[in-house]
Amino acid sequence: RVVISPKLYGSWRKVLVTYRGKRQGGFVQNKDIILSSIEERNHEEYNTFRTNKSISVSTNIVFELQSESDFDIVGFDAATIGSRSGYNYFLGIDYQMPVSSWGLLQFSLKKRGSELEGNAEMIPDGGRNMVEIHQNMISVGSFLKFYKDKSSFFWKGAGLEIAKVNSIGVNLTDGASLTYNGDLPTYIIGSVGMGWDYKWKENLYIIPEARASAIINASPIVLSGELILSLSWIF
Repeated sequence: RVVISPKLYGSWRKVLVTYRGKRQGGFVQNKDIILSSIEERNHEEYNTFRTNKSISVSTNIVFELQSESDFDIVGFDAATIGSRSGYNYFLGIDYQMPVSSWGLLQFSLKKRGSELEGNAEMIPDGGRNMVEIHQNMISVGSFLKFYKDKSSFFWKGAGLEIAKVNSIGVNLTDGASLTYNGDLPTYIIGSVGMGWDYKWKENLYIIPEARASAIINASPIVLSGELILSLSWIF
């Protein structure tokens, strides 16, 4: 069997033959290819995103849930806010680099936000009101992605993130504002997730992913689910 290139060079094609144990290249005219067929060799598509450095811009949609806890609000001896939940979205910037034949390490910078709504009991007035708690924070983190093999576009991963809160606001649902009287915390966020590297163009990938996360040092712990869509450029 002779390996024949499917590419034409005028009336010639390239060939690769084995003669006396040595591989040699040459050319043959199309008219001399008689009773022969040209087959393209199957090739496996590799995930080039996994093997290159890249920069991404991501959109994050988050649903959060936290159980009942006390909250320090100016003008009240105590405020107990019941189970609360809410949605939020924010943007992030990521840098990825390959760390082995099976893994990719991601570093992220995000402008996180949190908006939770729950029923609060205020003391001394004893009233119950629906309140909204808004937190703004900046976070940095890393996430390690694991691939089955070099041709896999699907991955699973785990990561850790540090988020510093720079403001907390408390509003009643009727529009009145309250003042938070506690310290601004620094959160530790652990997460696991999975996603898919979809090749959109030669150097551009679209990456949808889902993560389950927890703010492990919050009291009580905040649980969340995240949907993330990233546009990545490899270089």
